[in-house]
Formats: sequence, C-alpha cells, structure tokens
Amino acid sequence: ALPFPGQPSLARHTTLVPLRANPHPGAGMYLACALMARGHVPMSDLVRNVDRIKKSVSMVPWNPDGFKIGICGTPPAGEERALLCLSNNCCITDTFDRLETRFNMLYRRRAMVHHYERFMNVGGGDAKALLDSAADNLHTLIEEYQQTQDRGGGGADQGCGLGRFIPVL
Repeated sequence: ALPFPGQPSLARHTTLVPLRANPHPGAGMYLACALMARGHVPMSDLVRNVDRIKKSVSMVPWNPDGFKIGICGTPPAGEERALLCLSNNCCITDTFDRLETRFNMLYRRRAMVHHYERFMNVGGGDAKALLDSAADNLHTLIEEYQQTQDRGGGGADQGCGLGRFIPVL
C-alpha cells in the first residue's frame, strides 16, 4: 500500500539514518549550564555542587564561569524538591550531523517536498528557497559548534561531571 494515493513508497527512496539524540556530554565543550531548583534547596548545597562539577567539565575558554543557578521556593506537585539542568554542549554536533544527512537524503529525492510547497507557498513564499535556507542554516550551526569544539581544545577525556551530580540535601 502506498502511503499517499499516487505517491511512491519512501522505503524505495531512502536509507534509514538513526536520528536518536545520543550525545556524550563528556566528549564536548560546555558553552553554558543552568541549574534550576524547585522546593527547599539550600543555596550553599547548589554552590558546593557547582564548584565540584566545574572541576570535571570542560568549559569554553571565553566563558569559564558559565554556570547559572535559579531557585524557586515552590516545590513541584507531589515532590519535595526537583532539579533541572540545562546545558549547551558541543556534543550535539553529532545529532545535527545525522539530521543534516537525513534531510539532504530526502531533499535530493524531493521526498515530501510537495507537502511543504503546499503550505509554504500560501503567503507567497518560495518553498524551495525556504528549504534551502533551512539547510544552509543547519550546516552553519554544525560548523560553528565544530569550530567552538576545535578552538576549545580537547574535553574528550575529562568526563561529563553532570551525571555525577549528587545533591547534598
């Protein structure tokens, strides 16, 4: 059965490229990291753990103190406390590389482009130009992360550190 009437099956035209986000933070430079705590979390515990984490992660040279801490005194529903860590790490480059490979593979064959043309042309936009621009933007993003990693130097053997965050609450 065809996925859409009159459309060829994509199985014949594509090769499966895994798109799982499986980055290894220890292999990349950290650009920034935010720790956001909710509930009764003493600031001294967070600061002590950030100091411990700083020793084991590789930060970019232009932002060596790239940690931010946020505290909300209201705990999440049904919990005493919670901690959220958001970080920007160069290890995401591999995921973006797989995304770019997959996009280029489908776009070369014009797979599913008709769906985008139908909706992108509504406002008078050129779907091909918009898709080309998106591909260029993604490629530029990958290059910038790679350059940041290369300029930062190493980081692969220093370990992640964030996986070993042990709250002292």
